[in-house]
Amino acid sequence: MTQKINYKILFLVFLLTILLSSWPNFHPEEHLGLSYHWALDILFHSSYYFAITFILALFFSANTKLYWIYIVVLGTSIVLEIAQQWIPQRTSSWLDILSNVIGTTTGLGTFILFEKIY
Repeated sequence: MTQKINYKILFLVFLLTILLSSWPNFHPEEHLGLSYHWALDILFHSSYYFAITFILALFFSANTKLYWIYIVVLGTSIVLEIAQQWIPQRTSSWLDILSNVIGTTTGLGTFILFEKIY
């Protein structure tokens, strides 16, 4: 039963990530009434990938080596970022990839610290 729930969560996380990555001209700051700024872009990317990595590690750490979670999340983020070159009204950016790396790394690092404390 728990394994089915884990895979449903995994499916929903990747579906959401693909949807947000392919949504034309999607900038969360505009929905918040803010103008684009590179620092906000870094914050949104790194926060999103921090949350995804932490949540997936939380649900899958008992059955999966943590480095696989890191590789899958980071690899997926890089592939989706590069694919944005071919999506109308989307752009691919090295800054976004760096932000994804920061978010994924800090998400996994925080999970490891959380796991050691509790």
